[in-house]
Amino acid sequence: MSKHREDCNICKTLCDYRGRLIFVKFKCPTYFGTAGTVLDVKNNLLILDYINGGISVTCCDNICYVLPVAANTPG
Repeated sequence: MSKHREDCNICKTLCDYRGRLIFVKFKCPTYFGTAGTVLDVKNNLLILDYINGGISVTCCDNICYVLPVAANTPG
């Protein structure tokens, strides 16, 4: 089981979104936003797999908000 800060609402939300595609808005640089799949959340760090390739590790303290991205499903 991965450790995360129990008092961090962003961490709790991200743990719920493990394996899902999300949009995340960062505080720095200049409120940058991106989308990717949550690989893990450990020690107050988000490990994100970007949709266009690449992996980032970001401190949860640098995140403004997180939104799940709805998957395209056949109608």
